[in-house]
Amino acid sequence: LHDGTSFLVSKFALAMTPGLTLTDPRPLNREKLRFLTAGLTTAVQGFPALPYVASEVESIQQLYKSDQLLNNAFQTSRLER
Repeated sequence: LHDGTSFLVSKFALAMTPGLTLTDPRPLNREKLRFLTAGLTTAVQGFPALPYVASEVESIQQLYKSDQLLNNAFQTSRLER
């Protein structure tokens, strides 16, 4: 996401794990996990529509507690603290 000045990713800490050998193998407490699921189901700025985004986000919602940002709700202002 770009707000016209900078990319959203430049404002938040990210962690990438290139291999599972770097992660702690202990199981996570599913009750305490929170996810943000976001996506667009319609074509935007020349990018094609992603028709399965809504069902994928819903599938994640059924497994884990998550906050959803779909379509018009998926805006930079909603991601700011």
